[in-house]
Amino acid sequence: MKNKKSDRKYLITIILVIALIVLSFLIYNKSNGDNDSDLNNYKKALYESVLCQYSCPLIEQEFNNITQYLPLKPCVESCINQFRALGLNDTKFSDETLINDNLVKDIEITIRACKLSSSEEMNNTQRINNEIFFKCSVDGLNSIKSNYTYLN
Repeated sequence: MKNKKSDRKYLITIILVIALIVLSFLIYNKSNGDNDSDLNNYKKALYESVLCQYSCPLIEQEFNNITQYLPLKPCVESCINQFRALGLNDTKFSDETLINDNLVKDIEITIRACKLSSSEEMNNTQRINNEIFFKCSVDGLNSIKSNYTYLN
């Protein structure tokens, strides 16, 4: 009789330990899922803000003593303000998390490639043709979108 009671206690203990492990796993996955979702929402908003800024109309402006086509300042400010208005917590994610993210890397690679492809020599100096650069950047950013389901 005593053997049956100890077997029963042992079985109940094992069931409780397994239940506790499963519960812990579910809670951990839920919190990580929320964190991934928050991170993806943040990256989507960041992506949309960058795309918005690069999509602003270009007008001739003086910058660094050179007249060149640059995005309309009120448009860029509006894109930034729209991002800020979302009230996303930019300190929730470490710089390392964002820098090591494939989306951020793809954006950087795209912009860098557009900068190189729009570079021209003018009066023995290299200059960026901003009309080509910004169009290339918008096209490249739009092509990145298909690689990330959370951007759609």
